[in-house]
Amino acid sequence: MQLIKIPEQIPISEVDEEIMEIFIEEVEEVLQKIVSHLNALKDNPTTEDSQKYLMRAFHTLKGSGGMVGATAISELGLHFERLANKIIEGSLSINEEILALIGQVEKILPNMIEQFKQNQQAPEDVILLISQAAHLAQS
Repeated sequence: MQLIKIPEQIPISEVDEEIMEIFIEEVEEVLQKIVSHLNALKDNPTTEDSQKYLMRAFHTLKGSGGMVGATAISELGLHFERLANKIIEGSLSINEEILALIGQVEKILPNMIEQFKQNQQAPEDVILLISQAAHLAQS
């Protein structure tokens, strides 16, 4: 598995304060929904509504992160969206590995917001998580 390269993020000083507040609020709301639908998938992996919601949630992270220059969050959204699309298409089945990988988003996303706010680049554990999602989506 090859590690992905995350483009440099935009300095936080270049992000409008109001847009930043909206972004953080949106990411927190999306995260709550990801956790909720992940739990639904753990109970019933074939729940299409939860699969589709996860795809849309990651799509939102991709777009919102891109809009403010939070490239690590945008990349996370991109690669997890692709993973969710493979599940929806039926070319990838939900298993414990995928559920655990998505579950890590709950733990890592709040830290990613803080890293962005402090102009820090994505640490290795974030790059590894995103790379794992990219690898599974390409399999």
